Amino acid sequence: LEIQPETTLPSHFFSHKGEEMGYLLAGTLHLKMSKAVHTAKAGDLIYLPSERPSQWENPEKDPARLLWLKIK
Repeated sequence: LEIQPETTLPSHFFSHKGEEMGYLLAGTLHLKMSKAVHTAKAGDLIYLPSERPSQWENPEKDPARLLWLKIK
């Protein structure tokens, strides 16, 4: 999955209810969950039990690349 530079995605890019996990291969992502914003950088693992970010943002000038898995 590739999120283009300076792009904001509302909600979630999969319509999957269940656990998901992603490994950020390159770039930086901001994930807005409830009122908190979390920053993930290349090498970070993102685990979502069932809660979905309300917004994903790539604040950088290069694409963010994710390896994303649906677990359950």
